[in-house]
Amino acid sequence: MAEVDEEDLDVLLALARNSNTPAQILALMGDTHSTFPGELFEPVAANSNTPAETLSQMSYLFDAGMRRRVAENPNTGVQTLTRLAEDDAGRVREAVAKNPNTPVQALTQLVDDYRSYVRQAAKLAVEARDP
Repeated sequence: MAEVDEEDLDVLLALARNSNTPAQILALMGDTHSTFPGELFEPVAANSNTPAETLSQMSYLFDAGMRRRVAENPNTGVQTLTRLAEDDAGRVREAVAKNPNTPVQALTQLVDDYRSYVRQAAKLAVEARDP
């Protein structure tokens, strides 16, 4: 990682958190192979302008909090959400259940999750789709 002073990091974090930051910039900042500091990953994963491809790449990171942010993002693709529905971390699976883009098949799987909060989130999501 490149050395970034505190002032520059503050500017980069502000960009990562800004809902008006272009998707191309967020894609560069969220590239897990880039020289940008890792502190940018969480706000990039939470930004609603981050492209699905970048979110997919970020979903392979070891940090469960990061994967949860990816699962919460409305731009996260169906394939990524389906994979994250099988994540080891319950809070990641809960976030998948709450994402409106999660396919019904994944929600059906989560309704039977061993964690009660995941089951509850999945049940509510299924009920919201069935009028």
